[in-house]
Amino acid sequence: MHSLRQSIWLLGLVVLLVFAGPTWADATAGGVVSADVEDQIVPLGPVGNPPRADLELYWFTIDCGGGASYNANGLELSGTIGQPDAGVLTSGDLELTGGFWFAAPPTMATLKLSVPQDTRSLWRSGKNAILLTFDGDIELPKPCDILIRQLRDNGNYGVDMSANFTVSLEDEFGNADTTKLLIKETGTALGNTLWIGVQNIGDWANVQPFTLRYAVQVGDVNNDGRVMSNDLSPIFPMIPTAGASATERRDINGDGRVMSNDLSPVFPNIPSAPVPKPTGHGL
Repeated sequence: MHSLRQSIWLLGLVVLLVFAGPTWADATAGGVVSADVEDQIVPLGPVGNPPRADLELYWFTIDCGGGASYNANGLELSGTIGQPDAGVLTSGDLELTGGFWFAAPPTMATLKLSVPQDTRSLWRSGKNAILLTFDGDIELPKPCDILIRQLRDNGNYGVDMSANFTVSLEDEFGNADTTKLLIKETGTALGNTLWIGVQNIGDWANVQPFTLRYAVQVGDVNNDGRVMSNDLSPIFPMIPTAGASATERRDINGDGRVMSNDLSPVFPNIPSAPVPKPTGHGL
């Protein structure tokens, strides 16, 4: 009996293998693999997500700049959506300006007029004044933006005396004016019968460099480079005058008036010949 049972079991196993074989092969081809067979399969590529093309990240900015788009209660907002980064990039002799409304370089103001004129005289015993007029608006210069120095031979200069002067954006009558610069001596820093230079050598922002040269000739009322008795004549008709302008040449002592005491600084200097010109300064 036991031998019969064993024979039947072996026969059933053979039948199972015969009929199940194609089914197993078809299932394997379709991707269904038994646990025993899966352990024997070696993958042909890396295990994980399938490979992808390289990723590329694009970036940009939405910038502003341009015309006025809002105005209310004294406030104004200017902008242009999508403007490329505005500004100027430079490298050597090359320059690239970006933006629809790119930032224009600042306008450089140019000296148009000076009182006294270049190479003329400063005539006061103290509190001399120089009025500069430009062709555009200017900003108040910082200390040492303007140098005031004695001219010496061979194109040399003395020490800077600008600390003894004040500067203001106003005209000769004290009215605010952003196209004018009034330079005023605070005391008696300047000596007599010498030459001085007033210079912007490029440190003053947005203002073209300039050089002015003045002879200090106390009492030169008529601005001819000498001091003679005829320099007294213009003073008498003005006595007394209050509220003289900063550049009034008959105000010899610089107190803002024309009085009899303005005669006193003139007398000791009569007669005075023109101040000798130092060499190397284009005089």
